[in-house]
Amino acid sequence: MGRALSAFLKTAKNVTVVEGVGVSSLDPDRAQATLSTGETVSFGHVIVSAGYQSFPLLQQSLNLVGAAPLGQPVKGQSALMKADIDPAMPVLFLGGLYVVPHDDGMVAVGSTSEESFSEPFTTDAQLDVFIEKARNLVPALENAEVVERWAGLRPKAIDRDPMVGSLPE
Repeated sequence: MGRALSAFLKTAKNVTVVEGVGVSSLDPDRAQATLSTGETVSFGHVIVSAGYQSFPLLQQSLNLVGAAPLGQPVKGQSALMKADIDPAMPVLFLGGLYVVPHDDGMVAVGSTSEESFSEPFTTDAQLDVFIEKARNLVPALENAEVVERWAGLRPKAIDRDPMVGSLPE
């Protein structure tokens, strides 16, 4: 759960925040969640914020097993480069490539969007292509050092409906 949301909810009345534990199942009819510890927790409302892992949990909880998937994980790769660039430079976007200057002399470059992948948390040649495109787009990045490479998974809904809101509506 996002730190800001967690901090806010911890100050709210009648709210229990459970962190660091997985949810094995949700039973919306009984308003209960079964945690990975085996403990059962009752709820009035529940926020599911498990990224791409939310899809199978919601699918099972809403009795949609066997139905079309609600979403899928998408792999993204990005890089952080050290460059002498004015932090007031605008964010640049070209054909899926973002170049984002930061206040600390770093520039973020990314992100790939891969629906087919074998290694979700490893960077590869697709990121190298993005770095090269960024160097061509922003000449000040030509000799910039790549200080970090990152790969991870994010959720992507199958349809275009918002991924935030009450379910099943």
